[in-house]
Amino acid sequence: EGLELDGEIAVLQNDILHDSCRSISHYLSKNCHYSRLAAEELLRQNKQAGWSHIMLHPCWSFFKRYVLEKGFLDGIRGLIVSLMSAHYVAYKYMILWELNRKEFSDGKNTGD
Repeated sequence: EGLELDGEIAVLQNDILHDSCRSISHYLSKNCHYSRLAAEELLRQNKQAGWSHIMLHPCWSFFKRYVLEKGFLDGIRGLIVSLMSAHYVAYKYMILWELNRKEFSDGKNTGD
């Protein structure tokens, strides 16, 4: 993914409202897609996923988004975004765990 420009570059006078999701269902669909891409990238970097990645990293993601980044100030929307952020992290590491096991069972990590 990237940005391609064709034309003149200028300074905008107003904010750009980037609403990339139409609904929670749409967000979750995108979440699944990007989780898989992230897991595949981690696999290419020879990363492993264990229980701590699947359990602790999502909790940290939720805490960071909801508390440290003050998502709680956004009410229910902040809670939903924080939960979906944690879901993304959990799903990413579950997929990586699955890919690690598959790679091992295919004989790719056996040292043969």
